[in-house]
Amino acid sequence: MPILNQPFQRGGIEGKGHLAAKIKVAKALSAAGYTVKYEEDFFIDKYTFHCDIYLPLHDIIVEVDGTTHDSRRAKSKDAWKDEHLKSEGHRVMRMTIDEAMDMPEQILPRVHIVASVATTYKPRAELFEWD
Repeated sequence: MPILNQPFQRGGIEGKGHLAAKIKVAKALSAAGYTVKYEEDFFIDKYTFHCDIYLPLHDIIVEVDGTTHDSRRAKSKDAWKDEHLKSEGHRVMRMTIDEAMDMPEQILPRVHIVASVATTYKPRAELFEWD
């Protein structure tokens, strides 16, 4: 049975439209059988990366971008974040709030394709005990 972590609300500034869009996408993914973690943080080097939706069994991160992601600076920051996450083996997908609100089911074929493609296994050192 799919798991949809609670709560949906997190501290910080977030528009109601953005929150509703993320919930809609998380529910659509959960209904499609994916294990969904909501509002997940990843720690890479000295940085903390907050991600909207994480599918742990497939190592896929889904980001729902609001209008604050439209500026050149925000796009640059998103690209930097994506590269750090990808360097750790995560796969990152982005969609706009409009896509999420109007047609969350359209992300499902994209997720199915990404989930079906094998990734390069990259062991994380903290999973192993070194003598």
